[in-house]
Amino acid sequence: MEPHYRPQSVSGAFCDLSYSFIGKTETYVVDINVILQQYNVKDVPAIIAKAKQFRRPNEKKNITLSSYLDRWKSVDQETIMKLQKIYSVDIEMFGYPEQPY
Repeated sequence: MEPHYRPQSVSGAFCDLSYSFIGKTETYVVDINVILQQYNVKDVPAIIAKAKQFRRPNEKKNITLSSYLDRWKSVDQETIMKLQKIYSVDIEMFGYPEQPY
């Protein structure tokens, strides 16, 4: 399987290590703030602003939740069931809903 789409439960050592924090791309900004504040990093907004300068343009940044959900509604149930099977451990481990919409 292409590494970018491989389940995280296969890619990492999640069962071998004791994590104190697991961030998600969906909550990236909040998660980064939590981590930086835990380590008493000063001027968090300035650091985030500087980091954004190096960010690559992202064609997906304008996708809203409603357009995301609309895209899933066009996926047939058989494909969704296959994806649920492939990613079942990740869905449970990271607390994602079983249905994408």
